[in-house]
Amino acid sequence: MRQTVFAAPAERGELDRMRRAHAAAAKRFWVSASGPEVWGWQGRTLGRRAGDCRLRTVCAGVGKAGGRLWEGTATADTHVPRSVPRPRLRGVPDWTSPGVAYRAELTEYVSGQPVTSGTPALDQDIALPDSWWSELKSAFGTLAAVPTDRESVRQNDLHRANLTRAPLVLLDWENGGMVPAGYDLGLLHAYSPAAPVTAARIRRAFGHALDTDAGRTGELIALGQLLQACFRGVRPHLAPLVARQAEYLTGTPRPHALTGPDSLEEPMARPRVDVVVLTMNDRPVEEAAAQATLLAQSGVDVRVVVVGNGCKPEVVPPGALTVCLPENIGIPGGRNAGADALHEAGDPADWLYFLDNDAAFPRPDVLARLVAVAERHPEAAWVQPRLTGPDDVTTPRRWVPRLRAANPGRPGRVTSMTEGVVLIRRDAFDEVGGWEGSLFLYHEGSDLAWRLYAAGWSGWYAADIRMHHPLTTPARHALYHRLAARNRIWIAHRNLPAPLIPLYLGTWTVITLARAVRGGGLPQTLRGMREGWATRRTQTRRPMNRRTVYRLTAAGRPPVI
Repeated sequence: MRQTVFAAPAERGELDRMRRAHAAAAKRFWVSASGPEVWGWQGRTLGRRAGDCRLRTVCAGVGKAGGRLWEGTATADTHVPRSVPRPRLRGVPDWTSPGVAYRAELTEYVSGQPVTSGTPALDQDIALPDSWWSELKSAFGTLAAVPTDRESVRQNDLHRANLTRAPLVLLDWENGGMVPAGYDLGLLHAYSPAAPVTAARIRRAFGHALDTDAGRTGELIALGQLLQACFRGVRPHLAPLVARQAEYLTGTPRPHALTGPDSLEEPMARPRVDVVVLTMNDRPVEEAAAQATLLAQSGVDVRVVVVGNGCKPEVVPPGALTVCLPENIGIPGGRNAGADALHEAGDPADWLYFLDNDAAFPRPDVLARLVAVAERHPEAAWVQPRLTGPDDVTTPRRWVPRLRAANPGRPGRVTSMTEGVVLIRRDAFDEVGGWEGSLFLYHEGSDLAWRLYAAGWSGWYAADIRMHHPLTTPARHALYHRLAARNRIWIAHRNLPAPLIPLYLGTWTVITLARAVRGGGLPQTLRGMREGWATRRTQTRRPMNRRTVYRLTAAGRPPVI
């Protein structure tokens, strides 16, 4: 049975008793309470404005007084540095009447407007200036230093109804106390699932804390308490979204409905993923093994298309669509054909997954976890898993989608992709026109990533989610040296502002020639460079603007290398 927990006491006697106690507290402080009544948890607290102050009274049975609800404001006033913007405490008297203990707190009144009014949860995204986020980050940096390595004094009821717009003030410390690191930020993030852009901003600002073991533990505690509150009738609409976040953090699939005598949600449709597999019938054993791991994926509904690039596919999973291309039109063109076939089949999924026919899923929850990451990063057009060899450990440098590749296990924002194992939003893919088919092979991922950034998107590297692939080298393909060199010039002409083209091509000419001298293929490389320069104007030129150059640079890879 659901109940309203932030309301005045239902019994008239309890209501009158709390009002008399509040009036008595006002007399103690020589103030006059005139603002509207604000009731707290199960009618145990009552607050009102009193001139330039806020007066709050809390009650408990004699012998039961204490705890965060009782001590939180005083604890914060004692332990939290003054640099953290919050209301100042002016007095805390205690008294008792027969069977009941009372505490009154007089704090300064803050006139700033809360980020949200009447509810801690965001039902839609809200714009806040960068300065506000900087102030919040600074405040939590200060709080993180308040004591002990396992617990710290925190706000503990952190949500946007307890945060003001600029200038930032952290309100309502009545529930402050010693909690696990990460709890407060986890609670702030937990109240944001219906506002994905804002949730992503929290993740960007505080990922350094949320993505630690302590941060994940704190967030799970916050999510568990929030789910418990949902079952009690407090913001029950958040339950399925909170459960999904808990599923992501634990790796444990949630039930289709939160069960109980008064279930909070109907069974939810699972995420749908359209998977494109390209084949030339050249590795049937590997294809069959890879498709078996695809069909074992759980937690998502998968629809598959197998594209025969110049052939009729021979290894096709049950129920899959097939596309038979009369000739080999290249990898990007073949992938586009698969994506188009899925769209034409009707009801395209929100997600496209492009899968090499010899790449395997090491776990049955890979796609579900990738979708969960994408939902946590709505600014990201693509999510890239970590690609390893079959040993689940070895990751060649070229498979790490960033310049600093020494630690392939570090997640974060990226500007490139490994094309054969990548999840892409269907709407973003369609917005920029998909893969560039004229490239045929090599660097189509860089081209697509640049165009997605130019359209306002970004990319995310989910380093804790693995895919397996044979440890091969691209130089095994006869066309590698020529097409790689040619396509470097083509994608620069297609995407870069004129001043950056010589910088980009100069850098890559030195790198490519050095590699060719050491590893072979120099004649083919020179041929590709000549071909690329001579035919560059066959490519449609849409240079990125300065903003895109800045965003790529800020993400760790300026478009000159």
